[in-house]
Amino acid sequence: MFLDKLLAHRNDLDVQLSIRCNVDHENYESVSLLLQKLADEGLQNKLRFYVAPIYSWGNDAHTRSLTKEEFAEWEINWFDEMINLGFPIGFIPEVKPIVCMAVHQTLNWWMLNGTKISANPVFIKLLGVGCRV
Repeated sequence: MFLDKLLAHRNDLDVQLSIRCNVDHENYESVSLLLQKLADEGLQNKLRFYVAPIYSWGNDAHTRSLTKEEFAEWEINWFDEMINLGFPIGFIPEVKPIVCMAVHQTLNWWMLNGTKISANPVFIKLLGVGCRV
């Protein structure tokens, strides 16, 4: 099999491999098979694997595309399979604790309940914001 010749099996090279799998109606059911084959070869920690939906770039690719909803549903399944097969998943954000959950100041703006407002002291006083980050 070609996978035994992959750079990922070489220990004498410092390389980062990424595999992007473009997904459409013709191949979405094969992604799980590819993930399993990569895992069988022991490549989970030696490469980055991700899927991407195909888009129309002035051609007829949209006729083979999954809908956004279909792709999202399958992508969740693939993430689950990747986790179960031991692939590292880098999409989960880290926790960033803040003092007050209602307010988070960034530069000259405040975030208040998801709304961006000016950090003008008059606005802050009018809103009665009681905690600062």
